[in-house]
Amino acid sequence: PQLCTSIDADQMSYGLFLGFCRKFGAYFDFQTDGNFDDDFRTDVNPNEYIYNGGTKKMRYAASMGLMARVWQKYLYVYGGAGYGVRRYGWDVATNNNETIAVDNHEGGLAEVGVIGRYKMLALSAGFRSNFNFNYREFSVGIGVVFGK
Repeated sequence: PQLCTSIDADQMSYGLFLGFCRKFGAYFDFQTDGNFDDDFRTDVNPNEYIYNGGTKKMRYAASMGLMARVWQKYLYVYGGAGYGVRRYGWDVATNNNETIAVDNHEGGLAEVGVIGRYKMLALSAGFRSNFNFNYREFSVGIGVVFGK
């Protein structure tokens, strides 16, 4: 198991990476910023409203894929696909104080990365993007290796 964090220009999320590998293997990755409150309005033009200064963010992603050991037991690579949601919204002045999504990405994603290992310590670095590459993020992680 490995605890990971994803780094975006203005938002961090945290998660868990579980991988099982000898020469080849598989992994599962889940990351979130902890906010699952998806009450963003995406069906309106943000320029038609008055921005009141507040912002709201939401991020989660789940992916799975394959991994392979490429150098003894010290270096692994992984790659996979999954589904993710990232919303960034402005709080606008309406009767209901709504949040309008001004940066909205939802759908399939792909990711690749490397994991370095020394004894029981694992360090990882990865790159994740949606399929049309208009939303990208990097992730770094530190973990513990169980087994040989």
